[in-house]
Amino acid sequence: MTVNGRGPNDPPQVQLPVPQQAQKTPETVAENMFCTQEQVRKAHVRHLEDVERRSPLLTGPGIRQAHAEFGQSEEGKAIDAIDAVMKARLELATQRRDAARAAISQPGDTAEELRRSREWERDRRILDAAEGGKVIATARDLLAQANPSSRGLLAEEIGPYLRRRDVFTE
Repeated sequence: MTVNGRGPNDPPQVQLPVPQQAQKTPETVAENMFCTQEQVRKAHVRHLEDVERRSPLLTGPGIRQAHAEFGQSEEGKAIDAIDAVMKARLELATQRRDAARAAISQPGDTAEELRRSREWERDRRILDAAEGGKVIATARDLLAQANPSSRGLLAEEIGPYLRRRDVFTE
């Protein structure tokens, strides 16, 4: 169930330390992060222009100090907040993905495991025959066409297979 467009497992909304005029009315956390990042970029450009304008009056250490001042500003600190929120969202998405994979891949008895092993060998040969950029498309097709009992096995095996072929990770 969602409340105000948010699911029960969504991370809390974070008010980032960016001036109010920089805040648009984004609909998603990612849009909020992008808007904030864009404001930080613009503030950084203004800061660099200011340092450039003052540079004839500054020595080498003074120029380095002037550049470092941006990191202590409200906009400069917003980058750390963006990073923290996006890392939390990545962790949540990874947990959800792992839980979904675990839910569709249930271990079976010996006969079931042998059947799954044969199915995976058949699917692996199909993937082995795919070349270059067609490997991911072939993997997607196999997942889309798999019956529900085989889908869990594919979800479990395709990730390591693609990493082994240096095609794709996660």
